[in-house]
Amino acid sequence: FTAETEAQIMKALDSKWIAGFSLLGGDPFEPEHEAVLAGLLQRIKERFPEKTVWAWTGRTYKHVEKSRLLPFIDRLVDGAYVQKLHLAKQGAWRGSSNQRIIPLHQGRIDESPAAQAEAAAAEAEHSLTGSAVKDRGRAICP
Repeated sequence: FTAETEAQIMKALDSKWIAGFSLLGGDPFEPEHEAVLAGLLQRIKERFPEKTVWAWTGRTYKHVEKSRLLPFIDRLVDGAYVQKLHLAKQGAWRGSSNQRIIPLHQGRIDESPAAQAEAAAAEAEHSLTGSAVKDRGRAICP
């Protein structure tokens, strides 16, 4: 990860048609990645507070609930991909039915009805769509 990479991310996020930033690939919650990624996410949220940040992890929320990354994440997709639970009509946000879409606010689960309804709608998208488009309107950091 370099300053040039961060500059490219910020330039992409500066576009009005980019709705947010997605953090995935490997596991961003590995301890050796947290300091660098927490700084990046903080700078993203400071510069683009209206953009949403999504993160994917093979771990459960319980295992990352004290992470330095969570205060900067709006939606967390947790849980390992499980082949036998593969979603045949894979939607845009998760690959197997055990994975959850968790709305966050200031690093904690957002229990508000609006946030829970949005997360439920994102999970229901699997039954409505036939293809995965993980980068729809988002700048992605693999």
